[in-house]
Amino acid sequence: MYLDLNNLGTDSATDFQVKKVCVNDDIDDWFDIFIQGFGITAKHSERIKTLRYIYTELINEENQLFHMYLGIYKNKPSVCCSTFAKNGNVGIYDLATIPDMRRKRLASSMINSILNQFRSDGNRFAVATATDSGELLFTKLGFTPVGKFPLYKISQGIVR
Repeated sequence: MYLDLNNLGTDSATDFQVKKVCVNDDIDDWFDIFIQGFGITAKHSERIKTLRYIYTELINEENQLFHMYLGIYKNKPSVCCSTFAKNGNVGIYDLATIPDMRRKRLASSMINSILNQFRSDGNRFAVATATDSGELLFTKLGFTPVGKFPLYKISQGIVR
């Protein structure tokens, strides 16, 4: 999915703020939301530890192409996402909302806030990959679908 940032809206939820992740406490909150939002089970904890290590290294790099964000609603971290920006384009990844905070326009408020900042910084286009439920959100924000990726799942040793 893609969006010309000149067509970006400004919708925002009340009592909501976006915070760039910079310190370990924020990383803990980010991964808590990521795990809850995607329904990740304990059996994948080693993979999450690896991902956390990689993401922590990326946000500490000097080039700062990769960013992680928290959406805070009524003083509670509730939404997370990451971005990678280069050459006038920004990709949105890992968008997740904790289940009891869904349907409050928090994810769309976060995306609008982040992308408005990237537009102000001179970026022109945003891209995203989305689940079926995420596709509806991105479409409402003005993104245009351009293709589908098959999702494969390994279950009992069989790729489905």
